Amino acid sequence: MSRLPCAQLKITWQQPLGLWPGRVVAAHALEFDRHGMALQVDRPIIPGTHLLLRIEDEQLAVDALDAVVHNCREWPPGFRCGVQFRHALDVGDDAPLHVALRAIERRLQDILRLRQHFK
Repeated sequence: MSRLPCAQLKITWQQPLGLWPGRVVAAHALEFDRHGMALQVDRPIIPGTHLLLRIEDEQLAVDALDAVVHNCREWPPGFRCGVQFRHALDVGDDAPLHVALRAIERRLQDILRLRQHFK
């Protein structure tokens, strides 16, 4: 499964530790799948940094999603960071977090199909 365009998602993030713990910062969503996403942020974030994300659209929201930054590179007008969601591997696919992430992924797939249909 490839990552899906997701500009309509509203994203905020915060670092639980570090220089400004708990400070909420907005980000632009670039791509999404149930395992991770790409974000555009205004400052570089060091790979390995843990983040807490809030992902929402008109119908769904996931709060305090634990993620880790895997890469971050300059991408004008800011930086592009790839993050991986850190849900436990032993949690089943019916866990509430998995259900919510799959629902967001399905919604993005539906939107993409509609866009392609009406091109």
